[in-house]
Parts: sequence; structure tokens; C-alpha cells
Amino acid sequence: MPALAQLAAGALALTAIVAFLVAVARVVARVTRVHDVILGTEDAPGVAARLSVLEQRTLQLMPNGGGSMRDDLNQLKRDVSGIQNKQEDVRLALAIQQGRTDEQLRQLRQEVSGRAAVSKMGDT
Repeated sequence: MPALAQLAAGALALTAIVAFLVAVARVVARVTRVHDVILGTEDAPGVAARLSVLEQRTLQLMPNGGGSMRDDLNQLKRDVSGIQNKQEDVRLALAIQQGRTDEQLRQLRQEVSGRAAVSKMGDT
């Protein structure tokens, strides 16, 4: 019987060792995943690289004197505003030249808009 007890104790110890090694392997796998997320791998950038990209994109949203997307957007807004002002000047000049009233111009716009809508319906 003592041999059987020793065999059972040995099996129990072996089971405990295997369970411990499985637990250690799981911890190592988690630590490795955290390590890869923080430092990055060949396939995926790490936290520092991602923060760097985010910082670069954030800087593009602030005006810096001409080189950022924000500066380009501000310039486009100024250009569009200028074009709109010129259009209004031309519209008023034409209205005055042709002797049309604002009401006549509104009616003309509605007619043109109606034609454009019918044209678009025919295109589909």
C-alpha cells in the first residue's frame, strides 16, 4: 500500500506542476500581448507610434501659417466667400442692366431650379 500512496502523491504533484505551468504560460501570453501593444510589432505599430500619428493629425487641425489642413480650409472659406460676393455683384449688375426686379429674379431662379430638377430626374 505504501507504494500506491507514493504513486498517488506523485500523480497529484505532477498534476499540480502541470496546472502551475499552464497558469504561467497564460500569464506569459498576456504579458507578451501587452508588450506587443505597447512597443508594437512588425505588423502593428505600438502606442508611441500611434500617439505620434495622432499628434501629427491633431497639428493639422490648427492653423500654423499656411501648411496645415486648417489653413487650407480657412483659405477655401475665404475664396468661396469672395466668389459669392462677386456673384452677388454680377447678379445685381445684371438685374439693374436688364431692369429686372428682385421678384422677377426670384421667379427666374425657380424656373431654372425646376428645369435642373427635371433634368436630373431624366438622368437617373
